Amino acid sequence: MDKMELIDLTLNEIRKYASRIDKTNTILICRPDNNNEEFINSNKEALDDLRFKLIDCLDGIIEYMDGRCMLDECDIKLGGEILDLIYERKTEKDYEED
Repeated sequence: MDKMELIDLTLNEIRKYASRIDKTNTILICRPDNNNEEFINSNKEALDDLRFKLIDCLDGIIEYMDGRCMLDECDIKLGGEILDLIYERKTEKDYEED
């Protein structure tokens, strides 16, 4: 397998396991008979930790590409809205049309 195939496999596995954690929280929240607040909060922290690690990876890739002049104005313009959402500088509501 080449490096891109391995990266794709890794990202798919991350997505699969993160989704499972998120779905577990959804199920636990819907069960009012159980007191699962600590478990739910732990799951939320795990997802936040994962998200921050992925943002660190993204930052590294962007810095690498920028340092080698691999980013152009189109990349920056097209990716700007997505990055604003990822870095939580804006929310989806900021892009909604009136």
